[in-house]
Amino acid sequence: MARAIRVCQESVTNRLNRNGYEYVSFERTMPADNPGRHDWISGAAIGRRGFDTSWFSFSCSVDFSSGRVRFVDVHRRY
Repeated sequence: MARAIRVCQESVTNRLNRNGYEYVSFERTMPADNPGRHDWISGAAIGRRGFDTSWFSFSCSVDFSSGRVRFVDVHRRY
């Protein structure tokens, strides 16, 4: 589980870095093992570039057994 969370956070960080956010920190990251949402991790992150700070929500579909990220979605919160 810890590995799945780590690879999800790395994927989110990579996505935000590609969009110019040099510094990324995580407010919360939670695995979801609910019916219909197996192998999903979701949470909130903060991205900083220059003097700009933005808050994001994210979710990742992760194969918990292999630790491979299937899908990552990051949305800016307003």
